Amino acid sequence: MPRSRVRSTNRGVPPEDLERASRSIESGLSYRKVAEIFGIPLSTLGRYMRKKGTMAAQGVTGRPSVGYRECNAVFTVQQEQSLVAYVKKAAAMYYGLPPKEVRKLAFEVAKTYNIKIPDKWNEKSMASASWFTNFMKRHHKLSIRRPQATSLYRQSSFNETNVNKFFTKLTSVYSKYQFQPQDVWNMDETGLMTVQKPGHLVATRGERRVGSITSAERGTLVTMALACNAMGNIIPPHFIFPRKRFLPHFVLGGPEGCLGTANGSGWMQEEDFLTYLRHFVHHTRASAEKKVLLLLDNHSSHISTAAINYCRENGVVMLSFPPHCTHHLQPLDKAVYGPLKRLLASEMDQWHRHHPGKTVTIYDMPSLLNTILLEAASPRNILKGFSSTGIWPLNKDIFPADVFLPASVTDRPPPVIPGPSHDDPSLSLPGPSNTDPSVMCSADLSLSIAGPSNADPSLSLAGPSNADPSLSLAGPSNADPSLSLAGPSNADPPVMRRADPSLSLAKPSADLSLSLSPAHPMRISLSPSLGLLPMCHHSFLTAPSPLCSQNSQTWSW
Repeated sequence: MPRSRVRSTNRGVPPEDLERASRSIESGLSYRKVAEIFGIPLSTLGRYMRKKGTMAAQGVTGRPSVGYRECNAVFTVQQEQSLVAYVKKAAAMYYGLPPKEVRKLAFEVAKTYNIKIPDKWNEKSMASASWFTNFMKRHHKLSIRRPQATSLYRQSSFNETNVNKFFTKLTSVYSKYQFQPQDVWNMDETGLMTVQKPGHLVATRGERRVGSITSAERGTLVTMALACNAMGNIIPPHFIFPRKRFLPHFVLGGPEGCLGTANGSGWMQEEDFLTYLRHFVHHTRASAEKKVLLLLDNHSSHISTAAINYCRENGVVMLSFPPHCTHHLQPLDKAVYGPLKRLLASEMDQWHRHHPGKTVTIYDMPSLLNTILLEAASPRNILKGFSSTGIWPLNKDIFPADVFLPASVTDRPPPVIPGPSHDDPSLSLPGPSNTDPSVMCSADLSLSIAGPSNADPSLSLAGPSNADPSLSLAGPSNADPSLSLAGPSNADPPVMRRADPSLSLAKPSADLSLSLSPAHPMRISLSPSLGLLPMCHHSFLTAPSPLCSQNSQTWSW
C-alpha cells in the first residue's frame, strides 16, 4: 500500500486571511491588534511579514508560504493540474496514456523543471507506483479505462467539415419536403453471431479458471437489418442467412412480420437490399405524394442503380451519412445496437443453461431476438438516439469541439502552390522588353558546347544591352582569334559531330554571339532546364568554312 499521510488537525491559517492581515499592518495597525482581529497566531503573522519583506527585496512575486503544507509533495497544485489536463487531452484524441506512461511523463516533467524527486524515481526513470496511486486518488475525474478499438479512418473522417456538410444537406432536405418525426427513418445492419461473449457469474473465490459454455470456437454470422423513426417506432427486421437458398423455417419463431433472405456470405447484397426496400415501403406506406426520409450509410449495396430508382419511384428520399462517421451520427448505433448485443449475449447464456449439450444455430437467432428486440429497441432508446445525434430535433451544434480532437492529428493546411511572382527581380530577363515574343522563353536555358579535349570549356556570359538584344560569349584570354556567332543567316551549317566537355549557360535572348577558337568541328545544343517553362531545343553542328579565314568562323541559326 502506498504511504498516504492524513492530516490530523485543522490548524492553519488560510492564505487569504494572512494577506488581508498584512495589508492591515501596512496601513498602520500593530501586529498584536491585527492578530487579535483575524485570529492569527502572532508568531505566524510575524513570519509571514518577514518572508513577504524578503521576497519584495529580492523582486520575487507571489505569496509567502507559511503554516501547513503537504508533506513531500513533488509537484505543486498548478503543475499537477497541467499534468491532468495533458492526460485528459491525450485520451480525448484517442492517444491516451497507460499508467506506466503517465509515470514516465511525471519523471520527465520533474527532470525538465529541476524538481527535487525521490531517489527511487531515478532507478527506473519513472515515478513510483505509490505516487501514481496517490495521484489518481487526488484527481477523482481520472480513472483507468479499457479503450474501444477505433480505426484510423473513423478517427480522421469524423471531423467538423464532414459533419457540417451532413447537417447542411439534412437541413436542406427538411426544408424542401417538410418532414415530420414519423417520416424520418434510420436503417442499418448489424451482425449477430452464434457464439456469445459470456457474462459475469458467481464462482469459487481464488479459482484460476472459470468457464462458460458457448456453441463453438468461432460463430456463424447472421445479418439483421432494422429501421426506426424519430417517433420511436420500428418495422419488423430483415434477416440475411449465409445460405444459397432461403426457406421459410429460417425465421420460425422470429418477430412478427419479419422478413428473410439468403446469400452465400450472409452480408447485405444489392438484391437483398432491394427486397428490404419493398418491405420498408410496405410498412411505412411511402409514396410519391407522401415521401419519407431514409438515413443510412453509404455501403455499396445501398447505392445500386436499381435501389435508387426504386426509391425515386416510391417516394423514399435517401440521405447517406459521411463515410466512417456512423458511430457518432447514426441513431441505431448510438442507442439501440449496443443494448441489443448485451441482451442477446445474456439471452444466449440463459439458452445454454436451459438446453445443456445443444448448440445455437443460425435458425435459432430469430427466436432469440424476438424476446429482446422490443426491450433493446424501446421508444425511449430510439428517441435518445435521434436526439443525441442532433437529427431530430435538428441540432447542428450537438457535438462539442473536443469531440473532433481525434481528427486534429491528421489535419493538414490547404495546399499552397508556389508560382513565380511578376515582381520578383530574380526572374527578370535582361535585354529586350517582355512584350517581345522572341524572348518568351524559360528563365533558365542551358547551352552545351562540345569541342576538342584540349579546348578550354569555360565560357563567360554577358547580358545583352537594350540596344542590341544579342548575348556575347567570350573565351579565355589566351585563346586564338575568336569565332563569332551572330544574327540569323540563310546558310545551313554543315553536319558534323564531335564529343567533348559541355558548358551550361543561362540568361538567353533571341540572338547569341559566341566567340571562341576551335581547332576542330564542334556541336552546339540549346535546351531548356527542368522545372521552368518549356521552350525549344536547338542543336546545330559546325565546321570551318572555306569562305572565312582560318582562325575565324561565323555560324547563324
